[in-house]
Amino acid sequence: ENYAGVLITKVRPNSPADLAGLREGMLIMRVGKRKVASVNEFVEAMKDQSVSKGVMLHIRTPNGSHFVVVQAD
Repeated sequence: ENYAGVLITKVRPNSPADLAGLREGMLIMRVGKRKVASVNEFVEAMKDQSVSKGVMLHIRTPNGSHFVVVQAD
């Protein structure tokens, strides 16, 4: 199947994304309720989010899809 999204190519160690379990090769399909199919759409969607409050991402992995909350202290 073909999924639209933004491919994670790098995760900084000990970053909020790393601590949330995001890994290289995962596909981000939604930021909050917004579908993202390009890096530009991802950047735009993140402008409406607050990492300090927590950002819900819909992630696709080889094992299926699930939701992850990325939050910074």
